[in-house]
Amino acid sequence: MPTPLTDAIEALTRYANETTGASDTTLSEAVNTLVEGYGQGGDPYELARQIANGTITEYIDPSFTGTIRSGAFQNCYDLQAFQAHGATGLRSGAFRSDSTIRYKLDLAFPNVTSIGGYQCQNWNMMQSLDLTKCTSIARSFEGCSNFTILILRKSDAIVTLTHQGAFYNTPFITATGGTIYIPKALYDHLGDGTSLDYQNATNWSTVHGWGHTTWAQIEGSYYETHYADGTPIE
Repeated sequence: MPTPLTDAIEALTRYANETTGASDTTLSEAVNTLVEGYGQGGDPYELARQIANGTITEYIDPSFTGTIRSGAFQNCYDLQAFQAHGATGLRSGAFRSDSTIRYKLDLAFPNVTSIGGYQCQNWNMMQSLDLTKCTSIARSFEGCSNFTILILRKSDAIVTLTHQGAFYNTPFITATGGTIYIPKALYDHLGDGTSLDYQNATNWSTVHGWGHTTWAQIEGSYYETHYADGTPIE
């Protein structure tokens, strides 16, 4: 039964979500979003306010830095191009889409250092994802039904995969298949075709064992000189 206290908590959560454009379900999450926003300077919620209505066809902002917050691009079914290379983080549910897919997006986040749990869950518009500085991936891609290309550019160590379920309900575990591009240093460091480091790494070996993932070198591919979103690498 609602009480004055629960009513007040719900009212504060709604107010915070209206301010930030997020869709947090608890007051603590809503407060965290507020704090993150104020730490960015300027109008901390400009991104969420601009995108939340879902009517835009592209978002290209080379000046954006910081975290893309929860729900910032919710229901943006007409989004045909996205570039925010300065983004350093993605909150859970930053991008959301259901079965209504009009376009497929190729995305690059060169400054994002980790992909956390459910940050890209059910993001059906995502076709490829390009990560340069990423060091770990959690249960992140489940339900991304059009996700077929992952580019991992980190060359001095294997990107940690903390949960094999990161690829549940994606082409990487179905006959459709997917391709993971990795640096030659981690693809075949002995040069004899036998030292496929990722295929033997924790949880990555499970992904490989499903039999629908192709491993390829970044070097010599289109992605050696271009990000997945098509922009040249400087």
